[in-house]
Amino acid sequence: MKLTQPLLATLLVGQLLLVGVLLFQAKSNATVRPDSALVEFDIQSIDRLSIEDKESSVVLKRVSDAWQLEESAVPVNSARIDTLLENLTAARTGWAVATRDESHRQLEVAEDSFNRKVSLFANDEEVASLFVGTSPGLRRSHARVAGSDEVYSVALNDYDIPGNRSDWIETDIVTVDSVEQFMIANYTVVADGAGWKVTSGDGEDSEGDKDAIEEFTQQLKNLRVLDVADSIPEEAVPVALQVGSGDHQLTYEFVSDDDNYYVSRSDNDNSFKISQSAYNAIADVDPTSFLSAFEEEISAGNDTSNENLDSQLDDGTETAD
Repeated sequence: MKLTQPLLATLLVGQLLLVGVLLFQAKSNATVRPDSALVEFDIQSIDRLSIEDKESSVVLKRVSDAWQLEESAVPVNSARIDTLLENLTAARTGWAVATRDESHRQLEVAEDSFNRKVSLFANDEEVASLFVGTSPGLRRSHARVAGSDEVYSVALNDYDIPGNRSDWIETDIVTVDSVEQFMIANYTVVADGAGWKVTSGDGEDSEGDKDAIEEFTQQLKNLRVLDVADSIPEEAVPVALQVGSGDHQLTYEFVSDDDNYYVSRSDNDNSFKISQSAYNAIADVDPTSFLSAFEEEISAGNDTSNENLDSQLDDGTETAD
């Protein structure tokens, strides 16, 4: 009995040591899921951004604290770019879902077949470049860093990385905050106290229709562009509109060509595409609609009297004094 107890104790100690060794080996051999950044860069250093998709491309450039299209210096949505850069720095790798060249085309992250290609530059030096491909789930995309074979599923949404410039530009670039006067088709409309005064081409002053005029000025305040116009047909005849507020004067030119509609403004070297509804609401307006209903009735009455007089003269009849 005395010999049995030391033996049992020795066996117990041995078993405990064995369990300890096995636990240590299991822990040391356990694979920890990788968690590293997909790309690393200093957001503040990035001053140029190139994005390509299957059909188009855009290059965005930072000037001072604002971003613009490199090709035309048209302002773009800086907040959207900041969000994109933050999402890129926050993207984590996890396990690689593919490591072979042949899988790159299937996942659309190949050099010549990709959903998006994003390149980041600082002082004209490329600091990061990656391909964004198919989506394995909600708000996730397969991504591969240029020069690497590993493909990861990361928290990136290709919707937030458009390759079309129209998705980046500031759409309110030709709007106005205030309108105190404007001139279109030889009619000049000027704010007059709480109302408006309309002066026709022959110099006649009339009371303006406040509702109609303010609806028109609201169209100017809400005017949005769709894209930068690459060119405008030279043969097209523009509709000119002069708009003023205080000492600040602007001249708009609206052009239609088949199903395309454009606008340019005197303070911008570029022309822009606009919708047909925006064109119709501004360029196709009838300036007599700015006259008050009373003035319109007088004008219509005068027109009728003149027509009757012309008819009598054509018939050879005379009117009595």
